[in-house]
Amino acid sequence: MIEKVIEKLPVEFVYLQKQIKERIIRGSIPDPTFIPQFVRFLYHHDVFKKYNDENLRHYKITGIKVSDLITGSIFCYSIYVIGGVLNGYTLEGTKNKKIILGEIDILQFKIDYLYEDNLDPIKELVDESILNLITPSEVYLIELECVNYFHLRDLEDGDFLGIDDKGNFYVFKHDPLGINLIEKEIAIKLLSKK
Repeated sequence: MIEKVIEKLPVEFVYLQKQIKERIIRGSIPDPTFIPQFVRFLYHHDVFKKYNDENLRHYKITGIKVSDLITGSIFCYSIYVIGGVLNGYTLEGTKNKKIILGEIDILQFKIDYLYEDNLDPIKELVDESILNLITPSEVYLIELECVNYFHLRDLEDGDFLGIDDKGNFYVFKHDPLGINLIEKEIAIKLLSKK
């Protein structure tokens, strides 16, 4: 079904069609841990590595409507894309549906970006050019040595880039623990690296 839905979407989603054609999905499992009725995809790792880019914005495609052959009922279908890769889907309603693949309605589809509100606490601390370099899903609050910092980007060997509530940037060393103040220009270089 996901293949039929993606075929109907506009041309900017052709990269999702390519993933399916290259057989990125090797299976799926129900995973309602965070989202009710969520089904998560399992991957062929070699194809997954080709498409995965954690610097891309995570989003879901909503507003897709599908029809059940048996009851004629219409259900909402959403597709999740994480790091540029098909991640899974939700299909509301009961499990035992027989979807009519020829009656997929995408007229009201829309993109909802995920984790965007993670940026809210740091919007006052950095300018727009820096904000555009930050992946929202990587931002979260941490407390170290009784000070609040925001994690911005994982670096190498467990180290990470962060910012305090005054807009100062730091590299946090994992082993041994170290919190090193850095210049804004160095932080921009670290954020610019893929």
